[in-house]
Amino acid sequence: MNFEIEQILTQIIAFLIMLGVLKKFVWKRLLNLIEERKQLIQSEFDKIENQKEEVTKLSEEYKAKLHDIDAEARRRIQEAVVKGRDIAHDIEQETRQKVTSLLNNAQEEMKLELAQAKEQLKKDVINISFAITEKLIHEKVDISKHQKLVEEAVEQVEIR
Repeated sequence: MNFEIEQILTQIIAFLIMLGVLKKFVWKRLLNLIEERKQLIQSEFDKIENQKEEVTKLSEEYKAKLHDIDAEARRRIQEAVVKGRDIAHDIEQETRQKVTSLLNNAQEEMKLELAQAKEQLKKDVINISFAITEKLIHEKVDISKHQKLVEEAVEQVEIR
């Protein structure tokens, strides 16, 4: 049994020496490595948290810009609609003015043509009545005298 106790004591002493050597030479490096690893992991977590915050911030900015773009698009559409209505109104007014002008011109032309037709009819009536009178009298009547008589007769007919 002695042998076993010596062996156990030797192993304990060897373990303590090994522990002392490890503590003196390796323990600080091991703790430093563990601390560095811990800091590296914490740093990565911090980076991830910062990136999450940045993504959230960018997402909010994106949504705000998208909202602004949508509002701007709606505003421009409204402006285009108003401008289109104004143009349509202007075209309608211009068309109405042109139609009114064309109608007035047509009425003026009709009045002029009617006056010309009346004048031509008057001349034709004078010529016909002159021819009839000439045949009735069988002699030539002075054209200016006859024309004056017919014009007076036509004017009397027009007055009635």
